[in-house]
Amino acid sequence: MSTEREVTIPSGGTTTMSEAIAQDPEELKKIRADKKTRFARILERGMVADRLAVELPGNLYGEWVANDKSEIYRMQLLGFKIDDTYAVDRALHDKGDGQSVVGDTVFMVCAREDREIMEEIRREKYQALNGKPGTVTKAQGEEKEFTGSTKTLGIGPVVEESTSRQVRKADLEAALAQTQRGTVVK
Repeated sequence: MSTEREVTIPSGGTTTMSEAIAQDPEELKKIRADKKTRFARILERGMVADRLAVELPGNLYGEWVANDKSEIYRMQLLGFKIDDTYAVDRALHDKGDGQSVVGDTVFMVCAREDREIMEEIRREKYQALNGKPGTVTKAQGEEKEFTGSTKTLGIGPVVEESTSRQVRKADLEAALAQTQRGTVVK
């Protein structure tokens, strides 16, 4: 036989679910809306994705990390710590150590500011290697590496890079006028 769950009422006490519904008919609509939201989320993302979603305060960032000593140590060097507060109810495997373990991953948290700094460093490294998005670069990282390896082997560059520059309407008109006169524009 199932037991009726208790509901906390605004005055600070608790009551049974049936009494809460009798006192406030809107309570049944709230319960139904909550169920519908939960079911929709589970159907959309699946049970695993729903279980892995962890609500954190705005100043924290969380990540599921491989439950490996070396990976945990690496993350600890980056400022992460094993979570024992926010994802405890998400754990599937309980070893009694307070860790939130799901499969071969453990949940770790760090300050959001630290995470933003890490992302900034990754973005700077990417831009140094590949250039900023939207700008024309002579060669990206892979092209530089390819050209360097072909020169080392004595093959020479296989790909000839073209150059680009911005021109204005006046530049185009001047170039057109020079070609009409028969002079070469460089």
